[in-house]
Amino acid sequence: MSSATPDVTALRRSRDAPWVVAMAATTLIVTALPLLWYGRYYYVGDTQNGAFPQWYYYGQQLLAGHWPVLNLWGWRGGNNVAEGQLGLFSPLQMLLSVTAAHATDAVVFSTLAKGLVALVAALGGYLLARSYHLAPCFAFVVGSTIVLGGETQYLDSPSWVTGLLVWALLPWAWWAVRRVMTQAANPFVAFAVCLLITTVGYVYGTIYLALVFLGCLIDAVRLYGRVAFIRVFALGALAGLMAVVVYLPGILTSSVTLRANHGIAYDNLLAVQVSNYAASMIPTGIVPAAVTERTTFPLTYIAWFLPILFWVGSHRVRHALRPMAGAVFVLVTTILWSLGPSVVGPLRFPVRVMPVVVLVSILLTVTLLAKATPRPSRMRLGLSLAVVWFGAWVTASRSVFRAVDHLGAALVVSAGLVGVWLVLRRRSSASRLTGRSISLACVLLVTGSVGVQAYQHAVYPTPYSVDRNTASASDAFSGILSGAAGDVMVVGKPEEHLIHTGPSTEAVIAGSWYLTDARVANTYTTIGFRRFGEVYCMDHLGQTCARSLRVLLSTEPTTGKRRVDLLSVSTLLLWRPTIGKPADGPPPAGWHVARRTANTVMWVRDHPMPTAGGVVATSPGTSVEQLAQSPRQVSFRVRSVPPGGGTVTFSRLAWPGYAVRGGGPLADPVEGYLLTAKVPAESQGLVETVRFTPPGWLIGLACLAASLVLGLLWSLAALVRSRRRRVEPSADGAPPAAGDDPAQVPATAPSLAGSAPL
Repeated sequence: MSSATPDVTALRRSRDAPWVVAMAATTLIVTALPLLWYGRYYYVGDTQNGAFPQWYYYGQQLLAGHWPVLNLWGWRGGNNVAEGQLGLFSPLQMLLSVTAAHATDAVVFSTLAKGLVALVAALGGYLLARSYHLAPCFAFVVGSTIVLGGETQYLDSPSWVTGLLVWALLPWAWWAVRRVMTQAANPFVAFAVCLLITTVGYVYGTIYLALVFLGCLIDAVRLYGRVAFIRVFALGALAGLMAVVVYLPGILTSSVTLRANHGIAYDNLLAVQVSNYAASMIPTGIVPAAVTERTTFPLTYIAWFLPILFWVGSHRVRHALRPMAGAVFVLVTTILWSLGPSVVGPLRFPVRVMPVVVLVSILLTVTLLAKATPRPSRMRLGLSLAVVWFGAWVTASRSVFRAVDHLGAALVVSAGLVGVWLVLRRRSSASRLTGRSISLACVLLVTGSVGVQAYQHAVYPTPYSVDRNTASASDAFSGILSGAAGDVMVVGKPEEHLIHTGPSTEAVIAGSWYLTDARVANTYTTIGFRRFGEVYCMDHLGQTCARSLRVLLSTEPTTGKRRVDLLSVSTLLLWRPTIGKPADGPPPAGWHVARRTANTVMWVRDHPMPTAGGVVATSPGTSVEQLAQSPRQVSFRVRSVPPGGGTVTFSRLAWPGYAVRGGGPLADPVEGYLLTAKVPAESQGLVETVRFTPPGWLIGLACLAASLVLGLLWSLAALVRSRRRRVEPSADGAPPAAGDDPAQVPATAPSLAGSAPL
């Protein structure tokens, strides 16, 4: 094989193809395996509450020709550009959304989509491993096992979709950046993957990408020279420009959201401790400390074969890791991150970082196995087994009630290690293994991983996140709001009922309201307008407490209007177990009971109001005529205004970014959350327009445009240069050589890699 770093064409070569096919088959098997125990495994938690419903909503909007920067009727989750995770700029999220809008079954769609994402991750891991000159069989081990980390298995895959997406793309970005660094390859692929990761809108993914760039810069300084350093730095700068448009609006909006003033703290929620790493080879794992009592999940499991590191020859480590200083940097940084404060501003749940720890840990472990492992002695086997049983003891001491499960896990892992050890002891000569032995060892590592996963899911058959039992068929939601009119607000907490009774035809929660095709205020968001949530005691799933009904029907003192009128709500769906007797009483004047079920009562206005966004109140002496309304602006003509001026209040949240054109400035929001504009005394007869432009919008769009233009120009220039080199001979008449990789130096000592020299 050439000394140049392998590219995609390597997958078509005979050495790679069988291993890639085997890896794809293995990935599909391990993705399907959890379904044997729980058929809805990939449709729980935030996938159910947020991801799939948001895809459905976004897809419908795109198909209708709308780009939903702002959703006015979705009071709980309306600022899509500030939240970021809807993926307004993400080609990947757009594709998922348009596809989801046509899906007939959410469980099937989510399962297939996540299986495809797992395949993408595995192939990226394979390519990344090959870029470090691992033989195909070892790359097969890396690609097949990175999908089996505990956090990926029990949190990201079942629930946290955005985390899953960026993790799956990260090894592709790493591989592509290394190609630019080591071969001066066309930057288009690296640029495109960086774009996909950044625009997903998941800030962790952007931070992971930044760490990868820093790691590659370290490698460039050590091994590849100044020009390679400049290429990586330029590519990182372009990725940074992309991030501005995705995250700047959210940063500049954060002052009014639930994310404000989090500070730095340690609340122990989904935190990682040193003891978690001590037992990271035990598939029954140690639960992060904040999960209490008898609830445990192996969220910090990395790989069962980690103790193989005790078989590595210490004198060979330096050579084996010479080209991997950047990878070591990423590993150390993410481990320290996971062990640090559990709250750093908007960054929470350190266990989220574990998929990257798993990726780099497995990559480094397999590299050392391939390049720095001599014939393992009995003593080294004993050390590795001792580590396994120490990990089992640590695990059992933290969850004694599962001691038998942990004992079984230790036995399974020990058997796997002994099997690999026996294979590696078989030598055809005094210095190297046979190719068959190496292949058999790699197959055994992956087969053992599948077996360990099966044991793991037998012990932990359900994912960490809660299943609210939302119906999966797209036509199952049509009757839930039958009889509703105009904008809808749900009052109460149906969650416990949904968890314990299964799919309901009476109510859903969070983003699932999107699936009803009605305009429901109780949608899902990770940010929320803080003051609005306080007034109506609305939680992150859009549920409210009992007092919110009383607040909605009460009069707001500044405007003299009922709050339900200020929100332009025309339908109230009352969850009777939460509301109690008031739900069974008569509705207020101007409303009627449209429907009653065992757990719900629906009140509907006799004369529904227009949807949210328009003028809902004016100060005394001020009269306006609304002329036009859209999600991002509203125009009105001032009919009359007192000498001291007046104000106009809109059924819109006062998100940062609103401004008045043709009139006065904004006033303080009514009750701290309703958008209000000042009307100067001299504006009578004039037309005023209140328009929303996300804060930092122009800067962000300019940065995105600059990134796209510069990235495409660089890619085009590289393409032209490459074609010229193919047709122009070098000075000595020979074709231009690929850039040599100084990291690829033949090993002087025998190792497992010796059977497949690269």
